[in-house]
Amino acid sequence: MTTAINIEDLRAQARRRLPRVVFDYLDGGAESEVTLRHNRSSFTNIVLTPRILKGGSVDLTLELFGETYSKPFFIGPTGLNGLYWPQGDLHLAAAAERAGVGFTVSTASNTTLEEIARRSKGPLWFQLYPWGKGAFADALIDRAQAAGYSALVLTVDSLVGGKRERDLSIGTQT
Repeated sequence: MTTAINIEDLRAQARRRLPRVVFDYLDGGAESEVTLRHNRSSFTNIVLTPRILKGGSVDLTLELFGETYSKPFFIGPTGLNGLYWPQGDLHLAAAAERAGVGFTVSTASNTTLEEIARRSKGPLWFQLYPWGKGAFADALIDRAQAAGYSALVLTVDSLVGGKRERDLSIGTQT
């Protein structure tokens, strides 16, 4: 990874390193990936204009849900990070902590909520997929709260499996 210059370099390295089904899960989207392509192109339209020699200081502090964050960024939840790198969630939590940003842990994490909380001093949120019976979700919420997670991110897009045409085309989704 030390040879990567940009995100496309990292993507190419991931494509070479990961089994295709794992890479496609990480890199792909639902249906024909129209929304994925739109989201990626939208980021290219964002222009950050430096204000060189304007003086003053920049304060990125954000108050959200009664908490104060030094920067308005969080690493979003990704399921199964342990497939991409051993102990992937622990590495992401550590990277977020070093960068002074938060980390959102997925319900589909390969590492327990408690282990991530023990090893990270940065802000942690828990992303919940409300699968199964309510008692299951309640137990996960209780565990996250007991471990010190400060917010809950509810995601309902996985209650019905997405039609991932990329997977269908190579026979990895039925």
